[in-house]
Amino acid sequence: MNNRAYIDFNEHLIMVGNTFNGFNVGIKRENDSVSIWFGSNKLDLIDQNLFLIIFHPDSYKVHKPIKLTKKCYPSTDT
Repeated sequence: MNNRAYIDFNEHLIMVGNTFNGFNVGIKRENDSVSIWFGSNKLDLIDQNLFLIIFHPDSYKVHKPIKLTKKCYPSTDT
């Protein structure tokens, strides 16, 4: 991976994302597919025809935090 968050795969540049800029990202061939890994987390697959990252249901998912609504109670001091 270069310093612009791209990886070189079969002489094609594929953008992994600025989040991984400066980190090592692995590429692994699995049967008929190629997957992208960050540590032990499978990120997604590479479409070998379009050279784009595609979603895979077994990939690692980051869940958005639940938005909590803050409850306001009237002060009894007034």
